[in-house]
Amino acid sequence: MSSAATQIYYWPRSFLLRSFRFEQVRQYQRASVTLIVAASGGFGITTQGLGETQCSGVLLGPSSRRQGLRIAGADMREAVWILDVAPGTLQHRGLLDVLQRRPEARLSSAQLGRLQPLFAAQAEQPVLPPAQAQALHAQAVDALLPERASRPLDPRVAQVLQMLGERCLDEIEISELAASVELSESRLRSLVRRELASNLVQVSRWSAAWQTMLHWQPGMTLTDAAHAAGFHDLPHANRTANQMFGLSPSRALDSERVLLVPCAEPIAS
Repeated sequence: MSSAATQIYYWPRSFLLRSFRFEQVRQYQRASVTLIVAASGGFGITTQGLGETQCSGVLLGPSSRRQGLRIAGADMREAVWILDVAPGTLQHRGLLDVLQRRPEARLSSAQLGRLQPLFAAQAEQPVLPPAQAQALHAQAVDALLPERASRPLDPRVAQVLQMLGERCLDEIEISELAASVELSESRLRSLVRRELASNLVQVSRWSAAWQTMLHWQPGMTLTDAAHAAGFHDLPHANRTANQMFGLSPSRALDSERVLLVPCAEPIAS
């Protein structure tokens, strides 16, 4: 049984983090939408919009300027759960509709009433099987989505996201992405911001940071994984990951503090 205070269950471009002792103290933004829920009790969070506050649940959009997160429980029964939802997915679009263009929003009592029992039910389980972690992620996000289906993603943005997922960072040229969907660079940037509530550079870096984690496997150095994802060196990958996630790959791979649970096979290098 792992004694790590933090568990990260991850699969391509999404993750479920469970922690009873965790701290982030740097400013960052993500292209994704993030749901944070305490099964019981609360946590401390600082964003530009909310200021420094205590709460039991919050939804953070791509424009949220996140500045700090503090979780201080005794054990996994007092864990806080962090769910990240990838841009371009139906769930991401649905959560943007829930936010209604706000950078972030506290969860209401009704929303917490739907979510907290889902997480409280996992309190006595030391480690979740990968399939259960993914199912819990989907169930929790679906509990927040509006009944009315969100508008489909513009197919040109969907094509650009696919290209970003298939290419290394050093192979990405904005001009080539724009030409592939028959748009000018300025029009593509505007369309991405409208559809994803995030800018194209931010989405590109987010995709590349994810590729580093998905390339990594036991026995591989982080430097090799960073090179495979198109970064020039490990410091470059660390800076990008810190900007996107508030957490470097080096810290995520600290086995004394973090248990990493891959829920998909690594990308072949």
